[in-house]
Amino acid sequence: MILCSIKTSFIASVFMLLMLTGKNTSHAISPPFNLTMSCHNFTVTAHWKYMEPSPGTQFKVKINRELENGDPNIINTTRHHCDVSSLITSVENSYYLEVNATNGTEESAAESSETFSFDKYMPSEVKCVLDFPAVKLSIKGGKIMVHFVHPLQLYKTASVLQHLEKTAPAEYNKHKKFVYYVVINDKSTFTYNCTENKCHAIIPITEKKEMYCVTLNGLLKNTVVRSSESICSHEEPESSYYRWHLLLFLVPLVLAVVIMTGIKMFKKVNKTTSNLKFEELKIFAFVLSNQRPECNIIQLESVSVQKVQSVEPRISVPEETHSGQLQTTVLPRNGRFKIGPGWMTGSAESANVHSLLEDCDRLSESSNCQSEMDACGYDRPHQLDVEMSPGDKVTGYGCFEM
Repeated sequence: MILCSIKTSFIASVFMLLMLTGKNTSHAISPPFNLTMSCHNFTVTAHWKYMEPSPGTQFKVKINRELENGDPNIINTTRHHCDVSSLITSVENSYYLEVNATNGTEESAAESSETFSFDKYMPSEVKCVLDFPAVKLSIKGGKIMVHFVHPLQLYKTASVLQHLEKTAPAEYNKHKKFVYYVVINDKSTFTYNCTENKCHAIIPITEKKEMYCVTLNGLLKNTVVRSSESICSHEEPESSYYRWHLLLFLVPLVLAVVIMTGIKMFKKVNKTTSNLKFEELKIFAFVLSNQRPECNIIQLESVSVQKVQSVEPRISVPEETHSGQLQTTVLPRNGRFKIGPGWMTGSAESANVHSLLEDCDRLSESSNCQSEMDACGYDRPHQLDVEMSPGDKVTGYGCFEM
């Protein structure tokens, strides 16, 4: 009985253990599958699939380095793809990815990718490459010419190159030397080096063909830069070639001549205009300084003019009076008459004249006669008795007050 009970307990314990083990196995998280990755133009992305996603399912992407020790970098995402370009810190290394599915505290087994590297000489399953920059092809005058931008200028914003420039400038400078190969019609290969921001090559044509196709590839340090496709073109006719060269030479020359001519004409016109303006100013100044008096504007002062009577000069003519005697009109000395009405028109005036003449005769005898005559306004010697006709004399000058 005791033996039977022991066997029964052992069987029950094993059964319970199997039940628990089976329960845990049935509820384990399944891992992702079909993990693929691509590395192109310094961009690395991973893609995978998952059969039973749930709202709480996440994926942990881990990148491992072949030549470096230390903790790997990890990115968590809920999507089925991930860009891990920012986790690549060196071009000269090999990498591989691991992706796990997680749900809370549970985690699935890891799915691993192939190894990859941007270094051509590193051991890896996938070799990452760069696309060749856009190439401009021209065939003229028996020469093939190619022009393009240096790949380092094209991909300088890549995270791996920016990280390399900050942490290892000497290593970064090695990428400035770009070695490239020009293959013409899949036969002839020419090698060139470029260290400038823009690269160009000139290849002489040794064999005339209707069409020329060019393929370019090279190495940026140890990273392959390949041409995606061939570039083909015909050779331009020589007349067209020389015509374009002639136009490129003549157009700037003509523009220069036109500009110089325009500048000279502008200066000449400006100088002529300035001279004309200066001459006009000189003429204007001369006119102002030599203006005629009759051209001046004069404001006349108001003059009060009194009305005067004009007196016609009288000629001394003998007149016969009622008594039969001749009366003579006396002219003042110097031929002047006192102006005014009633002057020398009657006998009273004649009497006054005779009185004045007599006074003057008396004064002439004295020494003061000359001064008195000057005071009277005479300007020549006084002659009192004037013979008007034979036997007739009159008194012609006298001193009187005006």
